[in-house]
Amino acid sequence: MKTEQTYNPYNRAGLERKSDRISTVDRHPSRMNVLRRLRTSGVAVLAAAATSACMPMYHPAQEVDSKPPKVSYNYTSDEGLVEANSKARTYCSQYAAAPSMHGSITDNDDGTKTVTFECVKATTVAPAPAVAPAPMPPRGYTYQTDAELLQAIRSANAYCAQSGQTASSSVVTNADGTKTLSYRCVSQ
Repeated sequence: MKTEQTYNPYNRAGLERKSDRISTVDRHPSRMNVLRRLRTSGVAVLAAAATSACMPMYHPAQEVDSKPPKVSYNYTSDEGLVEANSKARTYCSQYAAAPSMHGSITDNDDGTKTVTFECVKATTVAPAPAVAPAPMPPRGYTYQTDAELLQAIRSANAYCAQSGQTASSSVVTNADGTKTLSYRCVSQ
């Protein structure tokens, strides 16, 4: 079997087989590292761009009006509504009250929404006699509308309040496109 030979000025004999050749990139490891980094960072940039193109921008809930006993917030996403509810709880607590069970939601011309909460005095209920503990509810509520999301937030808060805690909530988008409010009870 005959092998093709070419002249190599770096080889003492001056000849080399094609299979012995080393590419320019291989002779210079620093060039290889640069090319590898460029390829890796290019893939990362493309992945980030593709992901951000599909995801809506999150803007925190902004207080737009507060005339006791009411407070209103603008929001743009489900996470913003969860945050608005949390801010309303904090706002109402200064009046020893809780956000109403019926927050009104309106659509704004700029694409945002406004939710209004009314602070209502919490009524104290005598503790129930000790019985078997209530069954643990699901740690998440699936919803489709903002009104259903508000109800899910309130249900999570009510469950956690039974043990003197508050619900720490977040929104999860499921594989099938539905959304779930996930929560855990935390000390106040």
